[in-house]
Amino acid sequence: MAIVTIISALMSGAVVGALLGLFGGGGGGGGSVLATPLLLYVVGVKDPHVAIGTSAAAVAVNAATNLVGHGRGGRVKWPCATVFAAAGLLGSFMGSSLAKAVGRWHWRCRIPARGDPTVRANRGSPPPQSQAAGHA
Repeated sequence: MAIVTIISALMSGAVVGALLGLFGGGGGGGGSVLATPLLLYVVGVKDPHVAIGTSAAAVAVNAATNLVGHGRGGRVKWPCATVFAAAGLLGSFMGSSLAKAVGRWHWRCRIPARGDPTVRANRGSPPPQSQAAGHA
């Protein structure tokens, strides 16, 4: 990968991250909803699962950082936060498992359009990585 491409990706990632932090922090919104599409379409992350994981990691770091200040300030109801976090963790595990299963099912059950380059003799297997990410 060319150094210019790497620098461009890092700079666009920094700009997108700063804007998401500004708007998300100012409005109290979660960043993953906006971060994933921006990582895909602006920063240039090719795999949606990588974009989801990357945005989740960024949101987790920001949430943990903010939790320290709110916890010290007495603005956290710990019993409620613990139940909410446990339910969210369980939901995240179930959602990621479902996403993986749907991804595999999608490629097995997909009805290709006429002239689709992913049509092959073995229709039960997913296309190569370059085609799975939407790139020929």
